[in-house]
Amino acid sequence: MSSALIYKMRLTAPNKPGTASHNSNYVKYIAEREHVMKLSPESESGLFGRIDGTNNDELDVTDTQNYVYGISKAGVTVYNAYISFRPEIAKRLELDSLEKWQNYIKFHIETLMRGYDIPKDRFEYIAAVHDKKGQPHIHISFWNKDPPVTVQFVKKEVSDNVRKKLIHDTFANELSYYYGISNEAMSDAKELVGKLMIDFERDISGIYSNRFSGVDISEELIQWYTDILNNLPRQGRIAYAYLPKETKDKVIGMIKEMIMLPKMKSIINDYYSGARSAAEMFDSKETENGKSEIDRKMRKAAGDLYNRLGNIILKSMLRTLKENNEQRDKDNAEISTKITVDSMVYALNAVSRLFRTQGSAGTVNTAHALIGELSKQAKKDIARQKQDKGHEV
Repeated sequence: MSSALIYKMRLTAPNKPGTASHNSNYVKYIAEREHVMKLSPESESGLFGRIDGTNNDELDVTDTQNYVYGISKAGVTVYNAYISFRPEIAKRLELDSLEKWQNYIKFHIETLMRGYDIPKDRFEYIAAVHDKKGQPHIHISFWNKDPPVTVQFVKKEVSDNVRKKLIHDTFANELSYYYGISNEAMSDAKELVGKLMIDFERDISGIYSNRFSGVDISEELIQWYTDILNNLPRQGRIAYAYLPKETKDKVIGMIKEMIMLPKMKSIINDYYSGARSAAEMFDSKETENGKSEIDRKMRKAAGDLYNRLGNIILKSMLRTLKENNEQRDKDNAEISTKITVDSMVYALNAVSRLFRTQGSAGTVNTAHALIGELSKQAKKDIARQKQDKGHEV
């Protein structure tokens, strides 16, 4: 199936021999083609447009041919383009009369001006609608009537951007609907993963309550979680985009496991469905280039999904590591305090023993001064501690 709208543009360099005749003959071709839509049965042609600052619902073919021939000879580049729809889409857009086609092109004419960098006051065009069975389309030729330089060619990307802009504006409501499905699914997925991470944090903290996410966590998910936690970089910014490949692969593995959860499957299906429907508005599944572009957009959608969910997982792990570090520091502080008290007791007794062995009255007095200041109860406590640790009293 083709994309929702087909747009093509061709031009012949003004300095090429025969360009003026080619452009003039093209006017007659689009104006008098078999399937051309006319303003009335009495009309000679279906040609309309804007020349010399005036909008015309019906242009004289011969006069227009002569005008286009003259500007082509003068070095003006004439862009020959057409816009085509599938019959069912043209019907949906209610393009069933010449007047409605005229309104359509007038509404989107600014896209052509901006796309090819032609100022509004110098933009002129002619157009004709061909109601061909199976392929309704409109031919439009346009130009800058007073160009600063002669345009010899246009990059493919320029016309492709015009095509995308036409699709975006023509099908704004449908695209908004598809993007809405995808965005809502992304929000739901982020919310569910966030709740799952809270469950992990509660489990690690020993808080076993009802599942906040309403999902039973499998052993595989627990294994992925611990593997990632143990492989996080010890320094630098922790974000999905900057993870080492080995760690990022583990995060991807965990997300893939989450996607298989029954509660998550339908959410992810909606996400990809919306993204694919929007992508197929712009490109055809029937061409290699179209399929390649759709695949590229789907990979981008997947990358965006994994990036956002991955960062939710990593933020949860960083909270867990922070809490563990704070608890460890608290435990170390308590151990350090106990060691300090014990060390003081041992130091005091060591000094006492050392000074007693020296047999010096001064040193004995000094040791006595250190120990003697302790109360009787404190001395008993010290003796008990030394007995508990297997020391001779």
